[in-house]
Amino acid sequence: MSDLTREQRDALVEKIRVAEADLYQKRFGPTAKVRKRLRKAYYALLGEYGDRLPRRLFGRCPFSGAPFTRAFDPFGVDGPWWHTNPLETITEPTAPRAYKIHLGALNLGGRSPSEASEEVIPGPDAPFVVPRLLRLPGMVAVVTQLKFETSDRAWVISYWSSDLIPPVRLHQQWLRREHWFKNERGESASIIANDIWDFDLEPYLAYGRLRWIDPDDPQQRVMQALAGGCCPFLGIAGDHRPQVLADGMRDLKELPDGYSIYPFAD
Repeated sequence: MSDLTREQRDALVEKIRVAEADLYQKRFGPTAKVRKRLRKAYYALLGEYGDRLPRRLFGRCPFSGAPFTRAFDPFGVDGPWWHTNPLETITEPTAPRAYKIHLGALNLGGRSPSEASEEVIPGPDAPFVVPRLLRLPGMVAVVTQLKFETSDRAWVISYWSSDLIPPVRLHQQWLRREHWFKNERGESASIIANDIWDFDLEPYLAYGRLRWIDPDDPQQRVMQALAGGCCPFLGIAGDHRPQVLADGMRDLKELPDGYSIYPFAD
């Protein structure tokens, strides 16, 4: 399948919305056979949406230069890709070996997210780092700006290390409320990291712990301040508090304070 155009994407998102409403409204009344058909049609639409989303560069390994690509919906936060609790897992290419996790930020440029009906938790208005993660062995972060088909701007902050780091020491992924992983016994476990964010990026650039990909670089190379580069992501204006988008509105929550939400996670 080809990547979605704006018109195709909007039509598909509307079909998904209608199919979801139809399935929810009829989940108790019709026969099991009808419910099964409705569910199959709904998940087929979600699968088509995920398959046809454009794949964008979310970062590069700062050690090997290997690309880290993921599906991305650049047309608006009403798409299921943005939802806090997605119902369909998109098949993605294997990440480079040193990849650990990625966080993100979204700047709506002051506009109201009128298209957002389901909950979206896209982070703050500007890129940031998590100092605790950068204190882990060998960890380096890379900031990448994503290209939208709207005036919105988003940044992915990916974290990389050649060292083996237990998943419990990492962080929930961008747009997700929880970080799910396999513990030492092979069982599913989860945490909600509440780490402090730091928006003053210059010290991390100076020490080589933070690097970036210039959005105007056609080769999309990983740059670093130690080599004389000038990072374009410094001093980006916006609110530093976490956003919650839902029901066409934007709500701002308190900043993470570093206290453990699950005190016995470790």
